Amino acid sequence: MIRIQNFSVSFDDTTPLNALVEKRMELPPHSVSEVVIVRKAIDARRYKGATIKFVYILDVIIDGNEKKILNRFKKNKNIDWAPKKVI
Repeated sequence: MIRIQNFSVSFDDTTPLNALVEKRMELPPHSVSEVVIVRKAIDARRYKGATIKFVYILDVIIDGNEKKILNRFKKNKNIDWAPKKVI
């Protein structure tokens, strides 16, 4: 499972999160099998006319080799392995 932090989505965007993740990570269509919202916040700062947006932390399950996909994003500090859940 991959964790994506600081995933910004426009407030009025109605596109499913699966499709947005695939587009931003340049994955083929229908390759994201599950998206879990860990945290959802609203960024309503109006600095120089910036739009209101949702900021997510997402846990994503991708069909295929997640390790290979993560290697493409080594320099991106917002994409990493999701922490293991301890019960």
